[in-house]
Amino acid sequence: MLETAVLALHVLAATCWFGPKLFWARRLRGILAATPEDAKSLVPALGRELSFTSVSALAAIATGVAMIFIHGGFKAVPPRIHSGLGLTLAAFFAMLALEVPAIARIRAACDRGAPKESEAQVKRVVMGVMIEHTCWLVTLVLMVWRVPPS
Repeated sequence: MLETAVLALHVLAATCWFGPKLFWARRLRGILAATPEDAKSLVPALGRELSFTSVSALAAIATGVAMIFIHGGFKAVPPRIHSGLGLTLAAFFAMLALEVPAIARIRAACDRGAPKESEAQVKRVVMGVMIEHTCWLVTLVLMVWRVPPS
């Protein structure tokens, strides 16, 4: 029962972490094309989504570690789970290193009334999201696909 509840929370948190970011590239390009007034109203929503996805990322990591301990600790789980945790942490730190500062700079440029100055920052956010989604895809394969013993 506990394992099922933690697994459900884990899947929900991972979905909330990665789901909103599927459309960030298009939305950020829309901010670049928008008038300065429109851009000012669009960027705070992206900041709120970043906060939400950051909390969801921490929840996904916490529930993943909880499931490791439910199954007997790090020694008891297969190496693919260790790899998945490592990739999850890499995705989280890519978000912190690339997306968080870039969105802050995009917000500052929009506050100055010059959203077009933030084109390089949009590329950083898109790069960070691509790294996150690549790590997520590999992690999904590692977590779900079980190689039968030969």
